[in-house]
Amino acid sequence: MTAGIGTESSQRTLTVSLPAGTSSTVTVTCTNTGNTDGIEKALFTADAVTEVASVTVTGGEACTAAPGDLPDGVDQAFECAVALDGTAALSVTAAASHATISLAWTTASDDVTVTLGTVPDDDAPGLDGHWHTTTTATLGCTAAGTHTATLTVTAGTGTDTDTHTTRFTVTCGTVVQIDGLEDTTGSGAGAVTVSDEFAVTPATAQCTALPVGTVTEGPEGVVGGRVVSVDFPVPGTASVTVRCSYGIGTETAEEVEFVHAGEIGSLGVRTVGGGRCDPAAVTPSGVEAALVCVMAPGRPFVVAADASANTALLGVAWAVGADVTLDGHDAGVVSPSFGFGATTSWHRTATATLGCTAAGTATATATLPGAGSKTVQLSVSCLDAVEITGLEDASGSGSGSLGVADEFTVVPATAVCTPSVGTVTTDTEGPAGNRTLTVPLVAPDRERVTVSCTAGGRAGTDQTVTFDAVEPCSDDLGRLAPGAVTRSGTVTADASCTSSKRRPASSWVYYTRRHTFSLAQRSWVTVELESASSNARRLDTYVVLLEGHSPNGSGARLDHNDDVGSGHGTYRLNSRLSGVELDAGSYTIEATTWGIKKTGDYDLAVSAVTVNGLTNAMHVVQNKTASFVFDYAPPDAVLSIPPDELSAGVTAALTHGGGSATLTVTAANTGTYTANINLAIPQTTAAATRGTRSITTRTTATHAPVDIENGGTVCTTAQTVVIAGSSVCVSSAGPSVTIRKPADGDDPAITIPDSCVQSVPLGRWYLTSRTWPINSECVVPVDGTDHVAQYFAFEIRDLSAKVTIRLSSDDQDTYLALYSNDPIVDGIGTINLDDAHAHNDNVFDDADEDDEFVYRDEHITDSRLEVTLSRGVYAVAATTATSAAPSLTDEFTFNIKIPTSTCPAPPRDGSGS
Repeated sequence: MTAGIGTESSQRTLTVSLPAGTSSTVTVTCTNTGNTDGIEKALFTADAVTEVASVTVTGGEACTAAPGDLPDGVDQAFECAVALDGTAALSVTAAASHATISLAWTTASDDVTVTLGTVPDDDAPGLDGHWHTTTTATLGCTAAGTHTATLTVTAGTGTDTDTHTTRFTVTCGTVVQIDGLEDTTGSGAGAVTVSDEFAVTPATAQCTALPVGTVTEGPEGVVGGRVVSVDFPVPGTASVTVRCSYGIGTETAEEVEFVHAGEIGSLGVRTVGGGRCDPAAVTPSGVEAALVCVMAPGRPFVVAADASANTALLGVAWAVGADVTLDGHDAGVVSPSFGFGATTSWHRTATATLGCTAAGTATATATLPGAGSKTVQLSVSCLDAVEITGLEDASGSGSGSLGVADEFTVVPATAVCTPSVGTVTTDTEGPAGNRTLTVPLVAPDRERVTVSCTAGGRAGTDQTVTFDAVEPCSDDLGRLAPGAVTRSGTVTADASCTSSKRRPASSWVYYTRRHTFSLAQRSWVTVELESASSNARRLDTYVVLLEGHSPNGSGARLDHNDDVGSGHGTYRLNSRLSGVELDAGSYTIEATTWGIKKTGDYDLAVSAVTVNGLTNAMHVVQNKTASFVFDYAPPDAVLSIPPDELSAGVTAALTHGGGSATLTVTAANTGTYTANINLAIPQTTAAATRGTRSITTRTTATHAPVDIENGGTVCTTAQTVVIAGSSVCVSSAGPSVTIRKPADGDDPAITIPDSCVQSVPLGRWYLTSRTWPINSECVVPVDGTDHVAQYFAFEIRDLSAKVTIRLSSDDQDTYLALYSNDPIVDGIGTINLDDAHAHNDNVFDDADEDDEFVYRDEHITDSRLEVTLSRGVYAVAATTATSAAPSLTDEFTFNIKIPTSTCPAPPRDGSGS
């Protein structure tokens, strides 16, 4: 009730809120001081307007509001998805201005059913003035398809009613359908997107692609149109499952294969021999290139087709037409070549041997499945060949520049001959067709020369010969690889071939023959010089080794030998230089005689071996077994340890094969020791001819062995091995570090006890053998599990150094983990075991390490790290590959090599230089 204003201040307004269709008697009482209360009653009535105020439907994921405009007579619409023979539960709440509310369901067919729950009536209107009723309904499907159900809500009675209509479009069962999805292939260079279009019903179904690919809408104008796309960075194949679903109805899936077929990069044809090809003036349509070729009947013509692509599925094949024959065909193999980044190209070379009886064609075709093909066409003319006769290998002897020549004849005489090196001249005074090939060479030298002769109406002819320029009295053995080289020669009475180094202070004449050679790396060289069996009387030989390439014998004398030994007979007459250690460079051997002006035939054997890893600094600890791994070449060499080459109290064992060996040494006495190794190159009995006689040479099983010296110092068990200062055996002294293991789950952070950490002395080599610690806090985390560990702390003083660490054990499978100190983050002298800088379980962890670290036999479970480290402090954990604690007697050997540094200790905070 509100009061009036101004002149109407005595007026009042009464407002009563009533539900529609109801009335109420209202008593109004007015009071005023000094007056009697005034009381009146009045009947207020609200005329009823019957209406359905709202209908609320909830159906979870089964039903959602339908998009788009509503049809006439429909107040709201829903789309529902129900599995075949399944159900969907709905909740319906209706609000109306009349107390009487009824709900009615109708279906367009028996394929969809509705079960209605109880419809309770409200006893009174709610706070909004409306009556409410809430019920449940269950939709069911008996057949696949799309069906319609209608809910009609009616409020009121008689003629005073209002209705509200809700339409449900019910999709039942496996009605999601995919059309037009197919296997698809794309091609091209580099990254390619392969796509396929399809359609899905219903159009609003949701589609995904797994395990790769994306599904997008399109193309425009296609109902339910979709595009599935897969991005290929490189050629390859992907199996894609496209899965489409509509609500909770049964989904549909189809599997297709998408292929990035790649691209053929290039295809070219080249001649290998027996004919000639030139580019054609016109390239026919449909081919990549065309060549005009000339070959001769009865002479094989070898051609090669070189193709490239960005996938390994590249194929190359040859085919021939009439009158050209394919007498041989090799499809070759596909091989990769790696470019910048991750790019890879693939190459295949297919060779063909062609023959002909008349003119014809041949084709080379490169194919790539899904990416088409490329073809090169050869138009072949079959003509008689130019004939070359009399062209042979030739040699000349002398010093400096020489012109080595050979005469030959060519038919027809008008043929033009061109050499790859040198000149071909025509003999104008001799028979027609005579030619002379002259090649300039500087002795000693060798040149392979190809002479190409062509003539009109004829197939060209090529012939390759070898021309040599040799120095007087000299033969070049070339660069010696590990192994043996043999020569047979003759010392003749040639006054221009004498040795001034056989007896430098004498004027006597010693005839000689020289053999020059070079070495690419430091090697041990053995020279054996013997009288040949072709001599009627044995030749008493004498061998001299000169420095440098010295075909005239002027080089400095490095070594010499008369007799191998002091025995009797032929052994005493032979000469040998055994295991001469030579640096990379050039050298000369003089094969001469003990007596003056002696001549005769000889056999020479020069063998070279290389050994890496054996030194005189292979130090050990007393009564502790140490293993030293080294490489040798040639790999078929025979290795042995002569008993008289071992120091007293030293036992040694040797295993070897394939170029890698392990020497195991145990020394009972302190001081120094030696354990030298003999290395011999096998040789076989060889038959040869000298003149008209057959001779047999080299009858022993091996060439003379090379004695490789090695050894070192034996330290006491209270010392460690380290090369620094004047002694290799010192007590431990090195950096002091604190190692912290971070918290892990419920395990708190701990500081590794000092007893678990061994400091490595400054130097370049440290070796120790010991048992693992028994302290339970001496641990290192490996893949989330604590393993018992002995730590070794060391320091790098150079800006960078290449460090090699080896851990071996006969009792355990070992494991190495290297950690570094960050003074900025961790603090000075503190190492946190957060992330390992490097780690290794077995030496053979991958193929690259297998190639680099060729350990054999019992050492495949050893561990090794070879890393380049910057200046700072490091700790390496020597542990086991398994979490089970080693026994108290299990031993390991730890070995670390650090290049010698002359730098002082750097500032420990990481600054300075």
